[in-house]
Amino acid sequence: MTKKKTNNDITVIIPVFNVNVELFNNAITSLKQQIEAPEAVLLVVGDKTEDYNLIKDIDYGDLNITILNHKESTTFATQMNLGVGACKTKWFSFLEQDDEMSSLWFKNVVKYRNVYSDVHIFLPLILDVNSEGIFLGMANEAVWASEFSDEMGYLDNAALLRFQNFNFDGMVMLKEAYQEFGGLKDSVKLTFMYEFLLRLTYNSCKLMVIPKLSYKHVNLRVGGLFSTYKNELSYDESRWWLALAKKEYFHVNDRKILYEKTE
Repeated sequence: MTKKKTNNDITVIIPVFNVNVELFNNAITSLKQQIEAPEAVLLVVGDKTEDYNLIKDIDYGDLNITILNHKESTTFATQMNLGVGACKTKWFSFLEQDDEMSSLWFKNVVKYRNVYSDVHIFLPLILDVNSEGIFLGMANEAVWASEFSDEMGYLDNAALLRFQNFNFDGMVMLKEAYQEFGGLKDSVKLTFMYEFLLRLTYNSCKLMVIPKLSYKHVNLRVGGLFSTYKNELSYDESRWWLALAKKEYFHVNDRKILYEKTE
């Protein structure tokens, strides 16, 4: 397919599983409407043939689409890691298959990237909605609160240890930093986003939240990953995974994790 002309050096990675075609179309439309289109879009599909069949004939317009159709079983973490490994640009972004990006997001990122050249990851302000589109709350906006971290707009390790309401959906990140510090850990099931951000800040990666509402996140969609976790895990198990994230982020390499029930 012919792609829009752009020089932002960004690839969008979309892990594909349990596709909702209507929401997936909305996600793709949000990419087609970008003022500065991404260089490429990688759709990473696991071993579910029905997912591949649902997305292969969708109208992607002039986006530069590649479908990575893996025959083996994959998880969200392995799909992301495979996507980053196949990425040919210096930067990549992450879009959940049922979410939407503001048309200004990549344009804003390029502006900030040109000024803050030492930043490894740019995060958007995120609007959380439910499956019916009803507002639930905001994510990532707390970084702008007074005395939250040492530098306004930056997310550091100390802040993350005090507050956990951060999400990397929509992030634009240097591929080199993602791979240097291990990518996502397949062993950390519920709190993999949190552990990932803790690990990066612990290793002196610079994370900045751009103060513009740029991402709409469908929270706890039926059939989605976190909805499944919520239905399967008890309160005590959820707390265990949170505690695990705070122990595991010191380790760059993924390690075998066995859940042990506590009294």
